[in-house]
Amino acid sequence: LPTFGQKLQLEKKHRVVIGDYFKSSSEIGGDIWGFRPLSDNLISIYTIDFSGHGISAALNTFRMHAIIESIDRKTLLSPGDTLTAVNARLKDLLMTGQFATMFYGIIDRDVNRLFYTSAASTPVMIFSKKSESQYENKLIESNAMPVGIDLDAEYKTLSVDFSTGDYLLLFSDALIETANAQNQFFTDKDISTIIFDDIYAKISTSKIVENIVGRFYNFIEDRTRVTDDLTVNLYHLL
Repeated sequence: LPTFGQKLQLEKKHRVVIGDYFKSSSEIGGDIWGFRPLSDNLISIYTIDFSGHGISAALNTFRMHAIIESIDRKTLLSPGDTLTAVNARLKDLLMTGQFATMFYGIIDRDVNRLFYTSAASTPVMIFSKKSESQYENKLIESNAMPVGIDLDAEYKTLSVDFSTGDYLLLFSDALIETANAQNQFFTDKDISTIIFDDIYAKISTSKIVENIVGRFYNFIEDRTRVTDDLTVNLYHLL
């Protein structure tokens, strides 16, 4: 996972602040997230959640990290091409029944856009700054099947406005698929309410993530109910 130093370097050079949280369901986990500067104004970001738990899922995260690091820069500039390449390599590595959900995006500061492909990942939230006192929430739904299942799967590059002042939230499914004792679930609406309140209160990016996770654990009451890895990433463009 990215180090504090890597995040600090990204903030200084690319004007992006990242709030993050990661907690594995056991000693080893099957979630992975990261970023990679591609130029002075282009940043690739990703979050990945492998099926299963334990050693097999953890080994697959190492495989995925190696795959992403080996992909050439030209391919990385296209989210659709990147997931196509990842899918082809994983298909030969994973055992039957194993797969990964994945979000991969390119933040382009020159054109104020986010280019992305989402392979069955959880909904992605963008909070767009309309004025000093107004933000608008956009929800990006998945547009493709998980990687590692079908070599013929298609991964298309889509895009959305994403500029200075905006926030992008990525999270794994444990956040919205863990039930409390009353069989209730933390929802997209619960998450967006926290973020809106904190943005207007000028809360720091890392504190917003801390508040989301804290409210989630209070909601489920018993942390042992979380049987999957939990990842939360919040990107804020300065």
